[in-house]
Amino acid sequence: MKASEIFSTLTRAIGGEWRALTVHNLQFTHRSESWLLLIAFAAFSIVLLAGRFAAGRRPGKNQIMVPAVLGSMPRSAVTPLVHIPLLLFLTGLPFLGLALADPHTPLVRREATYPGRRICLTIDASNSMTSPFQTNSLATANNGAFFTTVAAAERFVQMRKEGQYRDLLALVEFGANAYVVTPFTTDYDNLLVSLSLIGDPREFSLFPDQQTLIGAAIDQSVQLFRTFKFLDAAGNLLICAHNSGVVSVHAPDGKPLSQIAVEDRRLTNCCFGDVDFQTLYITESGLGRVVTVRWERPGLRLHDH
Repeated sequence: MKASEIFSTLTRAIGGEWRALTVHNLQFTHRSESWLLLIAFAAFSIVLLAGRFAAGRRPGKNQIMVPAVLGSMPRSAVTPLVHIPLLLFLTGLPFLGLALADPHTPLVRREATYPGRRICLTIDASNSMTSPFQTNSLATANNGAFFTTVAAAERFVQMRKEGQYRDLLALVEFGANAYVVTPFTTDYDNLLVSLSLIGDPREFSLFPDQQTLIGAAIDQSVQLFRTFKFLDAAGNLLICAHNSGVVSVHAPDGKPLSQIAVEDRRLTNCCFGDVDFQTLYITESGLGRVVTVRWERPGLRLHDH
């Protein structure tokens, strides 16, 4: 990379940081000390001025005689420049106080994600899936219907992984009985590994259940949704708006529904907890505490992305 390109990149990066910097984002480690020093300086200046005016002017001691300056002599254009040091000193005082307060910005990492769907993939692994099912767009171990289904599921997970939405996906394999291979997760790589394992021809030949009972798969899937408390979930999104003092509630389509106002403006996070998952915990960084709000229905568990 050329030196000019490096300089241009650094200039853009520094310029972007300065444009993003605002006063309300600054935090001051020694705010009180800085204010105390400025107040002390102002008070000292006022005392000096008051003492100077109180002492007055005494002829012979505070005044001296100088020869008269002829009015015809032109006034120098640089005479006002003698006040520049005083102006620079007064201008620098606010910056001195700002520097003494030790300003800094918190290190914030922003990652935008979008709430997705809760999807349970159920794959039939019975004898009926040995029938041929030819496909030209999917890579399969052979042309059996089971392997085509697994390849289609892998392609579906890949497409959701590449999208902007963060779905919660689960995998259930069934025959005469249903088995949860992977519970609800946003770890798409783990789900793809599970699909590759059950899609192995040798693993498929060892699958114990040869009959097809779709009802067992449906029951197992419903139980999985019930375990994760998804059946009664409204799918609303809660957003902690920093420096606003409210938690915004939005519908799945993004429409704002309501707001929860708290005492502190600097909110950082929120999550559901307690035994019934109907308690919303909100962290207030300004006051350094956690507050709770009872919710009308159970919320969702936290999942690692």
